Amino acid sequence: MPETIAEIRLPTQELRDDIPFFTGTSGMRTDMICRACDPRIAVFSGHGLRIRAGRGAIRAGWRRGLPW
Repeated sequence: MPETIAEIRLPTQELRDDIPFFTGTSGMRTDMICRACDPRIAVFSGHGLRIRAGRGAIRAGWRRGLPW
């Protein structure tokens, strides 16, 4: 398995709509989805990257680097 060299946090309006892009188009693996019935945070990995996508990530916590 390739080494992860960076983690990126991305905001999303509707995570459920973005999951097919990360898993299909970009070929990444789903590592975690928080709240399966109403996803708010998902972590994808591949190509040396880990992407943490989350709804509401543009709040104050995002700017301070706090977890969502």
